[in-house]
Amino acid sequence: MSQVASSIGGLYAFDLGNSRFAFGLCTHEDLSGGPNAIRQFVRLFDKITPKPLATIDSILALPVLNSVLMPLDDMPEARLIARVPVPAHFAAAPRFRMGGGGLGPYWLVEGIGIEAEFVEGPVTEAEVAATPDIVDYGIAEIRQLYEFRLTPQRLFELNARLDALDQMMDAL
Repeated sequence: MSQVASSIGGLYAFDLGNSRFAFGLCTHEDLSGGPNAIRQFVRLFDKITPKPLATIDSILALPVLNSVLMPLDDMPEARLIARVPVPAHFAAAPRFRMGGGGLGPYWLVEGIGIEAEFVEGPVTEAEVAATPDIVDYGIAEIRQLYEFRLTPQRLFELNARLDALDQMMDAL
């Protein structure tokens, strides 16, 4: 049985096309789907550069645009540029937002895969809005995140508007 090398601590450059590169740090992995369904949790940094390389410290000092689940091994646009220790502020189990369709309630989930658990107790709308969605992203979705500067808050607002529009269209 072959071992798959962990992507945790991998600093990646993502080729967005047209000589544009974004950067992300893998901080967690979901191995619960078996060897063919490995997904990584990547913090995408808020900067696009014309070159695939920058200094590691300058990348890690950037704010995070969004955090996403993605299958790094299946993304030829993702290139490992360095292995780094995961900073302490990224090491806690990630939280995800789920639900919300049709202006329904949202829930927060902490952890990835079979280790994920619902966050109990009250959460504020601000906490929900600041939490990334629990969806898998490919390079097309990552390009959209950068093109439209989609932070978790902006996606939350956009989804609420789309849900409201769907309800208005249904009423008509």
